[in-house]
Amino acid sequence: APCPNPTATAAQTAPTQIFITTLERQYTGMRTSDLQQFHWLLMAQTRMGWRLVSIYSRTGTASGTDAPITPPIESSKTIVGEAIRSWLNECRRGDLSR
Repeated sequence: APCPNPTATAAQTAPTQIFITTLERQYTGMRTSDLQQFHWLLMAQTRMGWRLVSIYSRTGTASGTDAPITPPIESSKTIVGEAIRSWLNECRRGDLSR
């Protein structure tokens, strides 16, 4: 994925909202369950680049018919939050090409 491209202007005052989804397959014995994760990212642009403020996530079934979506939880400390912070750090260091 391309790195965010912060502008040279002053930092934004309100966090930018980004919505992403991920698909996950869980295996239990001989059964599989497909889950869809809904993530609401709040990002802040700083002089050093983009920074993750927080993430709120909800879980539902991939089909959307079996189980209700869970209530949102703060998920900055999950593997998704760690991966996003790692990606942003790589972007700031210039380790990723655009």
